[in-house]
Amino acid sequence: MVALDSNAYIAELERQVANLSLANIRLRTIISQYDGPVGSVDSDEGRGKESDEMPSGNPG
Repeated sequence: MVALDSNAYIAELERQVANLSLANIRLRTIISQYDGPVGSVDSDEGRGKESDEMPSGNPG
């Protein structure tokens, strides 16, 4: 009986990990829409730093 309980527990943990993985992908997709490519959240790139140095409009 203990083996069945541990198998059910493991199955539940696997289900929760899958749900967290999907949630992580969804959050990264949402963040990338606002902050540029996924992974740039912790960097200063893509946060308007360059736009302060370069005027908008036609270059030259």
